[in-house]
Amino acid sequence: MSYYSAIIFLAIVITLIMDILVYGNDIIEKEQKLRIYIISMIMIISATCEWMGVIMDGKDIGLRPLHILVKMIELSTAPAIAVLCSELFSALKYRKYFMGVLAAHGILEVLSGFYGFIYYVDDANYYRHGSYYWVYILTYLSGMILFMCVLLRESRRYYSTNRMIMIVIPAFFLMGLGMQYMNSSIRVTWLCTAVDVFIIYNLYSELTQKLDGLTHLLNRRSYENRLSQMKENTMIFFFDVDKFKKMNDTYGHAMGDKVLIEIGAAIYTVFGKKGRCYRIGGDEFCAMICSKEGEPDKYIYDFYEELENRRSQERKLPDVSVGYAWYTPEKESVAEVIAEADRVMYERKRQKGMNQYAAKGNRR
Repeated sequence: MSYYSAIIFLAIVITLIMDILVYGNDIIEKEQKLRIYIISMIMIISATCEWMGVIMDGKDIGLRPLHILVKMIELSTAPAIAVLCSELFSALKYRKYFMGVLAAHGILEVLSGFYGFIYYVDDANYYRHGSYYWVYILTYLSGMILFMCVLLRESRRYYSTNRMIMIVIPAFFLMGLGMQYMNSSIRVTWLCTAVDVFIIYNLYSELTQKLDGLTHLLNRRSYENRLSQMKENTMIFFFDVDKFKKMNDTYGHAMGDKVLIEIGAAIYTVFGKKGRCYRIGGDEFCAMICSKEGEPDKYIYDFYEELENRRSQERKLPDVSVGYAWYTPEKESVAEVIAEADRVMYERKRQKGMNQYAAKGNRR
């Protein structure tokens, strides 16, 4: 029992250390900090309730109502952790549905405290699984599957994320769950959960440092790091929004931000599956595709088509000038190619009319 108490204590300490780090992190937005604090609170409450339940198991029958209450709280709240962790990385498309499922599950767990169909505390004050305990397991595992899907999707979106860690996070938890299932005296799930959430926080913090907060493309710091490490043939595209200052002055900065978000999304739609997309300045973007061969003009044509599709929804979207150049490591430096792509882009900006495709570039 003392070993188990130490496990719960360590899990809570790890969670509190994470909260201290979150509090001092100036990069994470206030809303996301609040979400992490809520996750921490649920973990601490659930772990404490489990510990109290174990302490009371088979003890004084007068503790039975309290025993039922702590199991009710633990089993109602624990499945929410994986769903809230998913929201750290991406807004859930069907959020209302997931929250509705969690709410319905919570109601069932509360009712089970009285009727015993999912779990119950018997007349000797022992906690038991009911015939519908699978409802809790299914809800918990569904949250874990959702979390795994979100991690894998975001690992593809943010390119350089180590996908192995995306597998390790849920695997580590399932390992602890499996140990406890095979031997009920090995109660390490909350320690595994605390370690997992700590890793998730560090992963999220790392991603936050790499991303542009407005467009969610990679930021200038990531762009410069990429340039310093580039060693393979690469198509480099530069984008500049035409008359963006006039857009801001005419319609305001809120509209300007919306324009940047839409253009960033258009760039990612066309270039994101094959390469890396960056916002490198106020209205300047870059995309890099590593390849020995390719059709840059086709990418640019597709980009303008995507932009035109979005313009049908938002008529105020301005045109974008695009330039490109090929980087071949054995022929020239990165700096020379960047200068060439930039020159082509500004030449196009000077020569073209609005919405006219006349991109130019040199293949080396």
